[in-house]
Amino acid sequence: MGKFGKSEKLTSGENVAVDESYVRESILNPQAKITAGYPPIMPTFKGLVTEDQLLQLVAYIKSLKMDGQAKP
Repeated sequence: MGKFGKSEKLTSGENVAVDESYVRESILNPQAKITAGYPPIMPTFKGLVTEDQLLQLVAYIKSLKMDGQAKP
């Protein structure tokens, strides 16, 4: 992934900052903002993850570098 902190183009043509809010929304309501070039196939995880698990997922995504390797 490695896109946290960057900007992503959506199918709507708008750009959105890849921040905690965007990642959280994408996990809970993935159809809300579809990234350009990707089909809308991600399922929702709403009701399947706890708040703590959601925070852990966001923290993990923040830790990824562009090459896909975790930061030291």
